[in-house]
Amino acid sequence: MEKPSWAQAHRSVAERLIARRDDKEGLVDSLSWALEACCMQFPIVEAGEALDALDPFTFMAAWCRPMPEARKERLFLLVCEALELEVAETPSFYDCPEVEDYQARMFSHRDKTMGEEIERLWDLFAAAMGLSTGDAEDADGRDALVRAFIHAYDAVARSKIPARTHLATLLCWIDPVRFAPLETTPSTGTAYLEALARGATPALPQRRA
Repeated sequence: MEKPSWAQAHRSVAERLIARRDDKEGLVDSLSWALEACCMQFPIVEAGEALDALDPFTFMAAWCRPMPEARKERLFLLVCEALELEVAETPSFYDCPEVEDYQARMFSHRDKTMGEEIERLWDLFAAAMGLSTGDAEDADGRDALVRAFIHAYDAVARSKIPARTHLATLLCWIDPVRFAPLETTPSTGTAYLEALARGATPALPQRRA
């Protein structure tokens, strides 16, 4: 029997992360616990750094990076346990786009700007969730969601994510149907949404051997 896709499992995690946005230090502790329980080091902390906040994309990148499938699945289950999320069946991650960097940190190490960068990433995550759920009841509401997404996307794009990571890859983790993976990341939110509307998306990667 095939395992369920990672997409629905990611949705549950994304909703929990949004609910805990104001508990950033607690999210750091949850991820640290899961990594330690999986006998893995916290990959995004530099020597001597006391990290007390992180963004949701960096959180999800902990398992969306190169590692054996079995370890990825175990880490994800431990993360769900730390977040108090029930998982009926372990999902498969074989077609989940990965970041290239092992460190997989989406914000810089500059103390003066780190907090602002983390907040911009949270804003984009929340705006993408809004577009994905499509809760607006009328055209004006939908337009407002689009404008909020474009504004948040542009703010993150200007900050230049330090990892060798396409912003489009991160958005795909939230909803691979609404935010299908792109080969490159457009420089603006408007161009990104236009690329999605044109269907300029490659197929998801084939299962790795």
